[in-house]
Amino acid sequence: LLLGTPNGTAADSDKNAKLNHYQEHGLRFDYDRKLTVEAELSEKVLTLNLKGRRELAFTIQVADLPLAGQAYAESVLTGMRDGMSQGGAKVQAIKSVKKSIGGVERMGKAFEYKLIGSEFYYQALGWDVENAPGQKRVFFLSIQYPPNKEASLKSLIDPILSSLRWVPKE
Repeated sequence: LLLGTPNGTAADSDKNAKLNHYQEHGLRFDYDRKLTVEAELSEKVLTLNLKGRRELAFTIQVADLPLAGQAYAESVLTGMRDGMSQGGAKVQAIKSVKKSIGGVERMGKAFEYKLIGSEFYYQALGWDVENAPGQKRVFFLSIQYPPNKEASLKSLIDPILSSLRWVPKE
């Protein structure tokens, strides 16, 4: 099932006229009107892709998986790094990163790579959230962009990171 919010048609945020507000499927966050949210919902995984800038790949996943969120994020990142390396990219070592997401410090991993003359920065963070008492879900976030575009993409990335929350169904 593919769902979308074309041209940022989610309910408007009254905090800032430049932001839209997403609140569906247990997720809540603000995002710049220049972006759209495309949601893909399967039986066990919800995937949100924020689109609108060619140089930014921003994905949020919430999944029912039998492993911890950090382990899932490291697995995805390692697979991405190995795949890029096998595809001819020059990859750097994986390093630890820390991001404030929804006011909570989260740990993750990142690496940079160069492919066909273009450089990219890829980071993945994962943690567990409680859906209901005793029911955990994996929360995963990946962000990819060219390092030289980081300053210009900050205004798109920061509102999402600062407002991103898991709001389980009651």
